[in-house]
Amino acid sequence: MIPYSGEIAGLATGLLWAIGSFLWATMGKELTAVGINLYKVVAGLIILTVGMLIAGQPAWPGDLEGRQIAYLLASGVVGLGIGDIFYFYALLRIGARRALLLWLTAPPLAAILGWIFLGESIATLGWIGIALTLVGIGVVQSEKDEKEGDEEPLSRKILLIGTGAGILAGLGQAIASVFNKIVLIENVSAIQVTQLRLVGAVIFLTLWAVAFGRLKSSMSPFFKKRIFTVATIAVIAGTVLGLLGMSYSQGMIEIGLSNTLTSTSTLWALPIGLIFFKDKITLRTILGTAVAFGGVALVFFR
Repeated sequence: MIPYSGEIAGLATGLLWAIGSFLWATMGKELTAVGINLYKVVAGLIILTVGMLIAGQPAWPGDLEGRQIAYLLASGVVGLGIGDIFYFYALLRIGARRALLLWLTAPPLAAILGWIFLGESIATLGWIGIALTLVGIGVVQSEKDEKEGDEEPLSRKILLIGTGAGILAGLGQAIASVFNKIVLIENVSAIQVTQLRLVGAVIFLTLWAVAFGRLKSSMSPFFKKRIFTVATIAVIAGTVLGLLGMSYSQGMIEIGLSNTLTSTSTLWALPIGLIFFKDKITLRTILGTAVAFGGVALVFFR
């Protein structure tokens, strides 16, 4: 076993999520939150299953108990289904960097849910960390947006709506993390966890799109070659490899440390946005992001 493999997987997951988020953001005007999410989970499930067959593994995890399957399907519905609809809505409205910052609400919310429902403890420093996370996010989100090129600055209304959606996405991820933990402590593999979560999300999102008559309109943009290519790369990076990395990390190290390391996506977003997307990064943004991430680290301080 590679030393610190769980920690390395957590950091790599943060990077992969940041890359995937920026790729999705480049196509923002042509896609919907439901469309992105549905394509993401369907393509992710296909790629993962094909990879399992190529590796000589069974296409379906048949050795799990019904209770474990139920928890993982529920995790997929809440986290990858409902939660990610809100996340991609925020991504399309306020951009990758701000949306990823709001993702930092997930670890503190997961800690609070673990405290309420699983009897886990939160140290005094943990409560201070939760407060710091909220302060750091507030500092960055309240910064005035400036016009860049042909893009108009974000209005206060859009910023508030996008921020609310991002917080709901964090809550969905937090609830999903609790479901995941219940199963991961029973030595279920990262591949099984990821596959079943994707199945739950596919079922939920397909029914959602059909019920609201959005299946055709949501998926039609993906027939364009450029969108299909970029979207598939985003799925491989952020969905398949990212979810595998997250599940592996959570299975190898403490859930709190894993959540902290995967939350480095918001830190990775700063250099990625600056170098590849010419984002304007202010000192206020850097300090606010650092405070928020530091708060997340304190939440899980032992």
